[in-house]
Amino acid sequence: MAFNSTDSFETYLVPPRNFTKTVVQFVQLCAFAVFVGVVLPMVYFGQGSESQAPWITLTAGGATLYSQIGWTSSLYVTVLIAFFAVTIGGQIFGGPVEATSLRRTLGYCGLLLAASSIPLLVYVVCYCLSSKEDLAGLVALLPANALIIFLALHVGRFVVFDLETKLRALNNEMQRRAKRMTALADGSRGPLFRGLSVTSVAIATAASIPMVVLEGEPNWWGFLATIVFLSMLCLAVISSGWFLLRSAYMDLSTTWAVNWAIGIVIAQLLMLLLTVVFLGQFGVRAAVGNAVFAVGCLMVSVIPRKLQPQWLLNLTINGLAAFSALKTLRAQQSVAEVALADVVKKIQVEKQAVKDARIDPQSMRKSPRGISLPLLLRFIAARKASRDEQAT
Repeated sequence: MAFNSTDSFETYLVPPRNFTKTVVQFVQLCAFAVFVGVVLPMVYFGQGSESQAPWITLTAGGATLYSQIGWTSSLYVTVLIAFFAVTIGGQIFGGPVEATSLRRTLGYCGLLLAASSIPLLVYVVCYCLSSKEDLAGLVALLPANALIIFLALHVGRFVVFDLETKLRALNNEMQRRAKRMTALADGSRGPLFRGLSVTSVAIATAASIPMVVLEGEPNWWGFLATIVFLSMLCLAVISSGWFLLRSAYMDLSTTWAVNWAIGIVIAQLLMLLLTVVFLGQFGVRAAVGNAVFAVGCLMVSVIPRKLQPQWLLNLTINGLAAFSALKTLRAQQSVAEVALADVVKKIQVEKQAVKDARIDPQSMRKSPRGISLPLLLRFIAARKASRDEQAT
């Protein structure tokens, strides 16, 4: 796509991110690759007989991979050099939007490729350390992997989004957050700990009553001790439910309800298992009490807030989680508004810099390349001045 006077140089000159962020992301990918490619096989195959000890597993895997290290390293280096060349000169493959997207894709693929070579390196190094004949292979292996990491980090610096993309992402995120805040408007108005404590005692009392009613000679001291014990247990259970529901309310993705429902189903299955165990070990009284306990914890989580009066919203997990999530979302929205204003200001500065260095049609006709050197120098000077003004 040809450059014209209305195009922004920013789409061509999106600055790469610093090495610190790239290294952090690369280390995270390496940790995942080592866990999947080294730790899990070592744990799985390292159990059993002595011949399958973890170290033997690593050296045996390294012996298999040692013969493949030559062409594998060459392939990695070749592909990363190609990624680097395309990343640097990506504009020749399309317009600025396509070039920016291409650089991000290749940058992330380069980081994934280098991270996938780390388990290979671990296996082969362990094998070389255990074999004196092949120990010299490290002389060729380590520099090759260093080159792979070096190229990947340089390519990974281009995993960065331009200002227009950041602006669209911030707008979409703020719109979703605003809708969620509107949906969470009807929530608790009371203290969190008071609501959790009252709810715990109420559920514990309701669960303890069947144990006393169904008993021929009620033991009231045992009844009080059961209430105290179940209250502490219920407080732990509904606190976990409150945290799970609060996290679901703060999740702005479309699968937030599914993630929360999975947690509820798992918790209820555990309660059902406990009910069956209590029925077999302690009889009907314990099973009924556990069932009441499970139903009580479930009801305070799933009753719709619109059906609850305010006094009940102050006590149920649903109302308490909605109020807590609403406060956090409001704070996040304030931070996002500041970030949005900063991005808008940067875009305005870039547009002003481009306007100050606007291309003259006469100079474009005179220059076969469309952009003259004095014009480019003029743009760079205007851009530097605008950034200095922004920094001050």
